Amino acid sequence: MSALGNIIRKELRELLTPATLLPIIFMSMLFGSMGQMMGNIGEQLEEKPVIGVINEDNGVLSNLSFKVLCNYTSIVYNSSNNDVEDALKEVEERDVVALVVIPKNFTSSIL
Repeated sequence: MSALGNIIRKELRELLTPATLLPIIFMSMLFGSMGQMMGNIGEQLEEKPVIGVINEDNGVLSNLSFKVLCNYTSIVYNSSNNDVEDALKEVEERDVVALVVIPKNFTSSIL
């Protein structure tokens, strides 16, 4: 065998020890699992969140807020009554992420 082949074989034997191979294997497994988790999150982000809305105000800003919520979420509960307890019960039955309450005087308190 040539002298160059002997030198390369010797250097590889010195470099490829368990102390150097274990971190490389560990990091590749770690990044592979992180990539798998991130791929699943991307699929979940495409779905709109499901919420419930109670709009107690009929002002301009409350209506605008409601329209924005309609554009970016799926609203399964929409009401204008003040009974939050009943709304929470109904929302829990439908497996909804959140219940948004737009209070009275919402527009006037902002303007």
